Amino acid sequence: MQADHAVAGPYLRLDVGYGFTSDPSGSQSAGNLSNESVDDLFVFGGGIGYRHNQNFRGDITIDYRPETDVEATTAASNTATSGVDALSVMINGYWDVGTFDRITPYAGAGIGYSHLESGTLSTTGGVASESGATSDNFAWSLSAGVAMSVTDHAAVDVNYRFTDLGEFNQAGTTEFDDLMVHEFRAGLRYSF
Repeated sequence: MQADHAVAGPYLRLDVGYGFTSDPSGSQSAGNLSNESVDDLFVFGGGIGYRHNQNFRGDITIDYRPETDVEATTAASNTATSGVDALSVMINGYWDVGTFDRITPYAGAGIGYSHLESGTLSTTGGVASESGATSDNFAWSLSAGVAMSVTDHAAVDVNYRFTDLGEFNQAGTTEFDDLMVHEFRAGLRYSF
């Protein structure tokens, strides 16, 4: 017998996770940066969705990733430090493979929008700082996970998600390639 959360209808979700960032390439008017790194980060999110049938469901989610440190070495061998935070809105679709003893594995993908905001760039060696700036980007993700039913209406969701949030920059000439994050997330879905 299938739990009610596998029947067509709306649901709410809350998620928390930790992301491991891929180091982006960066550049300035004076030349390419080197030793670029973005610290790992937390992610907090929520959303509303709808299950269409036993296998397919979709949701709209909002995720916030608080500011994390960014560091690089300039062409003049100075250390540049800044920060970046991210807000994203995604439309996601998921394919639930099937339910096995209240455990449902699934795969998913999403597309949407990200708003990245950088902090002030501080540089050693007497080079002038650059103010922070905002970037609005196309974002996308791929995910895989498992959901475990804890009641007829609630399920614990544990998943891995790769998210590409797009480029970010400073108000001057400093630019960084896409902020990409490998996220491990856990959350709760409640179906009505």
